[in-house]
Amino acid sequence: MRKVILPAVLAAILVSGMSVLAQDDAPADEARLKHAIAELQEQILRESEEFTNEKLSVLREIERLRAQRDGYLISIESLRDNIRELAEANTSMRMEITAAEAEVAQQKKLSADVASFVGPACSELAELIDTGIPGSDTQALQREKLGFFFGDADFDNGEIPPIEINPVKTARKLFDLAGRLLARSRLIERYPGKALSASGVMVGARFLRVGEITSLYLTDDGSEAGILLRDPADETGRRYGRSLPGDTVSRLGEIFAKPDTQMPVVHVPVDISRDMVIGVSYGEGGLLSFLARGGPVMVPLLLVAALALALIFERLYSLRRESRGATRFANEIVDTYRTKGLAQALALAKGGRGALARVMKAGLEKVGAPVDIFEESLHEAALAQLPRLERYLSTIAVLATVAPLMGLLGTVTGMISAFDTITAFGASDPRLLSGGISEALITTETGLIIAIPVLLVHGFLSAKVDRITADIEQGSSRLIAAVSEEAAGEKADG
Repeated sequence: MRKVILPAVLAAILVSGMSVLAQDDAPADEARLKHAIAELQEQILRESEEFTNEKLSVLREIERLRAQRDGYLISIESLRDNIRELAEANTSMRMEITAAEAEVAQQKKLSADVASFVGPACSELAELIDTGIPGSDTQALQREKLGFFFGDADFDNGEIPPIEINPVKTARKLFDLAGRLLARSRLIERYPGKALSASGVMVGARFLRVGEITSLYLTDDGSEAGILLRDPADETGRRYGRSLPGDTVSRLGEIFAKPDTQMPVVHVPVDISRDMVIGVSYGEGGLLSFLARGGPVMVPLLLVAALALALIFERLYSLRRESRGATRFANEIVDTYRTKGLAQALALAKGGRGALARVMKAGLEKVGAPVDIFEESLHEAALAQLPRLERYLSTIAVLATVAPLMGLLGTVTGMISAFDTITAFGASDPRLLSGGISEALITTETGLIIAIPVLLVHGFLSAKVDRITADIEQGSSRLIAAVSEEAAGEKADG
């Protein structure tokens, strides 16, 4: 800018100077002035071109800087996007790491849970093998328990097998063997073996194993048979008892005489609880033995049952007699009154039996009296029949209520007896408590056996009384209608 302004100022000075000199030495000075002006103009042009070139150079530099700035901005924005992507990837990676750590912790916990389960389960499974019903595969199971499954563990000394190395693999073996034992418990098999005879000699026998419920045997000569029962005195805790009736021995002979594909369906004794003890009687002796085990409370219970039975039979007989042909008899009396007159109807009513006949007789005797007196006589006669119809029903209901209460009393006395036994002998042997508990349950059962049918019969008898009462009301209504029609007809004729 300075290069443009300065020549312009000089030109102006020269022009003014030239105007002054023109007055003195005009021709010579005019030439010099023109020359100076021309030089100045050339200088101005040069300066203007230089200025223009510098301007263009500056503008190009500005454009370059702007382009560079835009490139930097784009790079910065790209870097920001990359930073955001890296942050998101870092967050996602952290989440994946956290999830992986949680999964690893869960797997560790699951492995620990499996390990804590497998140890006791192995012990229980070994006990199942030891205490299971013997069969043809018993020895193989014992070898598998000691050798394959439990390795070198000493189970007799309470040592638990080493399972912490691979608990999942051990658990897989555990479930495999447990599944086989479960399948074994559903099988019924026959196999040969040896049994101790009554003479103390081991003899050949054929065994029948019914799952994990029971086992029976029959000697080869068919002379002896036995069932596996609990024996606390034996070191194995079980022993075959030979106190089987003759028909059971013959049924076992039928089973062993047929091949597996033709095994007959026969009834054999089964110890479902696997807790029956050799030498103990279970539920034998019939009804009298059952009643005797119920204790002294069974006496009043039997008296209640006998009294309720007697009253029920009396009520059934009486109500059947009271209700026999009631509706038909009422229609016959009303028809006789309408067709043959009062005397014939009254004679028919006197000859009838039952509550309805007595009510109709009382009403016919009041025919001719005012209507309200006639209707009242029927109502009173009907009410007079109710005590006769409902007789003993309340007593039967009381007996149905008393029977379970007396059974509950027997329950209390039986439990008292059981606790007295515990006080005297302790609770080490549950069989000592069986007498008191049996007494408690038998009396409760007997009380309910008496109460439930008595209560049902009481409901039936009450419904029977209601039906008889309804028949009386219906017959009375028909007789009132017939008498009212006759009175209205006589009034119309008069």
